Amino acid sequence: MSLKNTCVFLYLFFVSSFIFSSCCSGICLDDLTLSTIEKFVTYVQHERKEHGKELACDIVKKLSNLSLASNDKEFWDLYELAHTFDKSIIAHALAREYIKRVHKHVDVKTLLNPHYPLSEKARITLKKHYFLATKDKSVMSYETPDEQKITLTLTLHDVSYVRGLFVYNSHIDLSGLFLRSIDGIEVFVGLQAKNLDLSDNFLTEIPENISLIKFLSNVNLSHNNLTSIPESVSSLENLEKLDVSYNKLEKLPENIGNLKKLYRCDACNNSLSKLPETIGSCENLYWLDLSCNELVCLPESICKLTKLGRLFLQDNKLTQLPESLDKLKKLRVIFS
Repeated sequence: MSLKNTCVFLYLFFVSSFIFSSCCSGICLDDLTLSTIEKFVTYVQHERKEHGKELACDIVKKLSNLSLASNDKEFWDLYELAHTFDKSIIAHALAREYIKRVHKHVDVKTLLNPHYPLSEKARITLKKHYFLATKDKSVMSYETPDEQKITLTLTLHDVSYVRGLFVYNSHIDLSGLFLRSIDGIEVFVGLQAKNLDLSDNFLTEIPENISLIKFLSNVNLSHNNLTSIPESVSSLENLEKLDVSYNKLEKLPENIGNLKKLYRCDACNNSLSKLPETIGSCENLYWLDLSCNELVCLPESICKLTKLGRLFLQDNKLTQLPESLDKLKKLRVIFS
């Protein structure tokens, strides 16, 4: 580990420790200042990710006294800091607040090119939220948390610009954008994209035509408000990783067994009461996380998963397991 990485690790460790103790001692968002927001970035990302979107919304609402002029170094320092964290919800929230406040007072060029030098990643985030704001005008005047959610409708007229903003290295990234719904996902059809990330939004459903992006091997739908997954996901024959954790799912696709290449499935923190019998046909499945659900039993077919190595079952309502599960020699079942 390099000296720089060691310093970053130690910084994160001490900040996380400080935040945990601070929050336990009663810090409330009404007391937040710019300096304490910096600490909350770490807290959101590493301690309370499941509440990240709501906390991010609350934080930016407390920034009413913070100047967002394009030469405000303090604000842009925080904005850049937020981008050093993987998929930082705070970075997206700050970009949205900046777009909302200054878009009426400056031209587009100034809006997307603040005087303070930004990294390419930070600048792209600004451009994403400017694009979203032009698609959903309500973003410019939101007051309540519900008004902050975006209804995104893409058209063929948007293809080149959308692909430039949301696609890189075979990765379609629509995460952390406060999306309520998305229509027009077919603008990504024709790309040989392998990864689709729709995590950290407010989506209640996924478009059936997601299957048109047929080369996908990794789909992340975690941290949304989904109650079901479209059956069409089962036709993604190249899918190896599926993350649907932290939603409100009551069931998985009935034909999930068609996913012969599926290696890892994360479905923790949902409301699953049972699994489809076809799951036993996911012949390459090694990792299955079903923790924090409402499962009362497991299908006998799960004993056909000869390559299953990790099965997470903690915090369910299981009273017994299939007897044949003992025959899976590679399997480690985790209850706590």
